[in-house]
Amino acid sequence: MENVEDVVRKQAEAIRFYRKTLEELYEKLELYKKALIIAIRDLDARIPDDLTVKLDLEDKPVKMDSWIEKSRKFEGLRKVVLRTTIKLVKQLNRPVHYKEVYEYIRDHTTLPFHLKDEGIETISRRLRELAQWGYLTRPKPGYYFYGPKLAKSEKEEFT
Repeated sequence: MENVEDVVRKQAEAIRFYRKTLEELYEKLELYKKALIIAIRDLDARIPDDLTVKLDLEDKPVKMDSWIEKSRKFEGLRKVVLRTTIKLVKQLNRPVHYKEVYEYIRDHTTLPFHLKDEGIETISRRLRELAQWGYLTRPKPGYYFYGPKLAKSEKEEFT
């Protein structure tokens, strides 16, 4: 049986080891954060501010379930949601949460009359569609960032 001093010494060694490992991981995390910020700024520079977005509903890989999903009303809302998401990602230099997109649209955009009363569920559904179509990506649930269709082009129109 080990005496108390040996147990305390072993636990102290384990604590020192874990502290050192934690410090190393924090250092790596800071390096990754800096690299991510540089990558985001580089990507921001490649996506124009005067982005023209054309979303063609006929060529989308996802089957739309109902006629309401195909309506012009939601096509207009998709464009607003995509432009708002791009704007927020550029401003914040990070992926944005769907609630941030909803609040920005609600508070800062002048939507046409038929889009004024859209709720958070509708906005989040449009974000999910845009992610499925490749215009946005989802680094984790509820957060959205530039998608491959936005990242690959510079000043071309998106169809």
